[in-house]
Amino acid sequence: MSLSVLAQPQMIKELPANSAHYIGFKNNLYFAINDELWTSNGSANGTAKVIGLDEEILDIKATENKLFITTSTGNGIKLYVSNGTSAGTDSLTGAIFLGVPNNFTPFDGKVFFIGYSGAYSAELWVTDGTMAGTVLYSALSSSPSANLTVFHNFLYFVSDKKLWKTNSASNFPIMVLQPSDFAENIEGLNPNSFTLDICVGIINDKLIFSASFFDFTTFSQFVKLYSTSGDIADYAAIKEINHVMYVSRSEMFNGKIVISFYGENSVLHPVWITDGSVSGTLELLADVGTDAYTENLIPVGNKMVLAVSGQSVNYLFITDGTPSGSGYFQVLRAGGSIRNMTSIDSKLFFTDHLIAGEYGSGDGINDWEFWQSNLTIEGTQMVRDLTSNSYDSYYGTDNLINVNRILYFSTGNGNFGWSNQQLINNTSRLWKYCEPFLAEVVTSVSPNVVNYLQPFPNPFSDRLTIKNVDGADISVLNALGHIVHQEKNYTGPLDLSLLPEGVYSIKLEGSVQSYKVVKAK
Repeated sequence: MSLSVLAQPQMIKELPANSAHYIGFKNNLYFAINDELWTSNGSANGTAKVIGLDEEILDIKATENKLFITTSTGNGIKLYVSNGTSAGTDSLTGAIFLGVPNNFTPFDGKVFFIGYSGAYSAELWVTDGTMAGTVLYSALSSSPSANLTVFHNFLYFVSDKKLWKTNSASNFPIMVLQPSDFAENIEGLNPNSFTLDICVGIINDKLIFSASFFDFTTFSQFVKLYSTSGDIADYAAIKEINHVMYVSRSEMFNGKIVISFYGENSVLHPVWITDGSVSGTLELLADVGTDAYTENLIPVGNKMVLAVSGQSVNYLFITDGTPSGSGYFQVLRAGGSIRNMTSIDSKLFFTDHLIAGEYGSGDGINDWEFWQSNLTIEGTQMVRDLTSNSYDSYYGTDNLINVNRILYFSTGNGNFGWSNQQLINNTSRLWKYCEPFLAEVVTSVSPNVVNYLQPFPNPFSDRLTIKNVDGADISVLNALGHIVHQEKNYTGPLDLSLLPEGVYSIKLEGSVQSYKVVKAK
């Protein structure tokens, strides 16, 4: 078993109210407190208000040189631009938006973004950093996809089921591909069902994009991945993914792209990886949970964590980019864990809360503690329980973010579900957690559970198969740590059909290791 002595988080400063919308910009932290923009360099003196905008801040986004701040006026949504100082913060628009602008992408000396002024469901806008120069790009921009991609000195986007590109903020865009260009858009397909969806990423000097369609001969939904060099009517098919509706998320990983899909009829949500070739496009995970979807893809060292939101719990999968090296890792109980998750080098940082039977006895407080993991069960440990039963404790652990290798987070942000609120100090505070994250490590570490004990499918419904443990004695424990099933000399699937839905632990006789599984419908 490993023994670790952890560095401890340090409180930076008490804040006047709840904070939100944390983002890194020019190596500092920026965030909102109601209608005020704040910044911090990690010190008490360096944590201060930048400017008050007299309007509630809804969101903050950043490019390399600019902050874009969205506010609510009560009559609509405004957009501001800032260089991080009070004097350098200016209004870009009046209250013209009905939704929060997003996907700010620098190109051609300006910034393109997706806006929602009501003329269309979504529009392509451009700004030069002035109010006069913030305009709707063109009438073509009805319902552009959220992914604006710069490739070969052009800006690519999908709009009106077509792939477009432009080389200037002042030029009308050029259509690259439309549904009628595709040989697949024939026999058995309703032409209106074939839709170019989204630019997934760039790999091996090719732009990867997706199209979705419904086959009326089989009544099935499909997504197909394509690559293009960017020339008009030039494309190559990569892979057809059956029984999925659309790409839910994508992320670069070790020179490839990991892609999660939303399943047809809300079932079978698979995860794939591609290097842009037919042979190099492989399924990593057939399903990450019924009625679940991938909310986060986080590179952690030479692996990637897939954070998934389920019906009642959140859980993590890990992949090294190969099907054999992909599998379920552990359950997260705290509802905000997925948004409170980041990494530095080979360590994952997240928030969770203890319950009996997990990580020891548990403390029964449904609040969020601060955790870190090296992606082994032994190396998953609480950094600090800021929510224990004492007046020195704090509401929640929220807004976790890595800014220039400093982890910032807040406490005191509202009610996180603990009934004995009167014992918790709910003053809003800003914290930091700095290297060295592990001050001392005494090693005697058992094998990584991901490679050793592999239950599948996970989640499961009735029967559970476990790889690599033939002949072992196996115990199944419920969330309270009670044994609910035992099997001697395991040789085949466990029949757990009589167990109620929930989270269980699989343990081998004589081992301190355990592996979390979820029983669903």
